[in-house]
Amino acid sequence: MRMEIARMRFLPQTPYRWALALSWPQFCLVLAALYIAVNLTFAFAYWLVPGSVISAGPCGFFDALFFSVQTMATIGYGKYAPAPPFGHAIASAEIVCGLTFNALLTGITTARFTRSWQAYGNMAENDNIETELSAYLADTEGDSEASCKTPL
Repeated sequence: MRMEIARMRFLPQTPYRWALALSWPQFCLVLAALYIAVNLTFAFAYWLVPGSVISAGPCGFFDALFFSVQTMATIGYGKYAPAPPFGHAIASAEIVCGLTFNALLTGITTARFTRSWQAYGNMAENDNIETELSAYLADTEGDSEASCKTPL
């Protein structure tokens, strides 16, 4: 897989296709690594300018990291808040990155699950699962409790 990725030309859809081609453990590992890297980058930006995070300690890289995680997750501020003007600018950029990250994560995860179900649908045609499902639905027609049960 490494050689295939190295030989690919970069096209806008290449990262998307690459994310779909990963196994689930690889996908989760890449997401975690990206999330940590982005948070560390923003924490470093906050840490570079002392006073950009209100209530952060004097050597507060971990305070800046905690603030970065809060901001990226868009969960709101408790003890820490951005200080104007640098803190506000970086926090604004991080909020946009966080929202974009969450939107892309949702879209790619949905696409991965959809591909899994499409593959399952192709298997269903070969194994006559559709016939079994139709028979089950015909047997339970009108039964209100059966509609809440899993057919297979």
